[in-house]
Amino acid sequence: MKMSDSEKLIALMLCDIYEKLGVDGDIDAKFVSTSISNDMLWGLKWEYSFALNGPTSEPPEVKETVDILTMWRDLEYSYNELSPSDKADVDSKLGPHNKVEFPGFDGNHEPHHAITRYLVNDLERFTELEGRNINSHMTSVPMYKRMLEEYKNQTKKNPGVYSLDKDQIIEIMSAKAA
Repeated sequence: MKMSDSEKLIALMLCDIYEKLGVDGDIDAKFVSTSISNDMLWGLKWEYSFALNGPTSEPPEVKETVDILTMWRDLEYSYNELSPSDKADVDSKLGPHNKVEFPGFDGNHEPHHAITRYLVNDLERFTELEGRNINSHMTSVPMYKRMLEEYKNQTKKNPGVYSLDKDQIIEIMSAKAA
């Protein structure tokens, strides 16, 4: 979805009116306003697909962010499901500075950080990240791309299985340093 500056201004003014009048409808004026103000227009299509059913035109970083967050969700879930001895084995092989916990994206240099915040706080996706500090304060995307490649290789071996074993977790997490 694309909007000209004048269309954005008109929509924001309508949102203000909508909120001032206390209209309780199918459209959340605050969400629309936030989406426009943060240049996350693609989120309007995600949220209001019943009304906005044209072709999707989200930036490539959106799919990349969703893929990375999905990988981390699977890693964290699978790690938490391991037995204590398997967790200890993973921890010893990865070392103390390589925890199976999503460290975030660089809030200053990676658009993925703003996309993640929007996904969690406004679209209510990946809610397990709610309340977490997702600013890694360092460039992360190249590292996550390496991990994602290994994640795809590992999950290809067992299609339809959503839990990773300890060896798969170690392989994926080890791809960070490649």
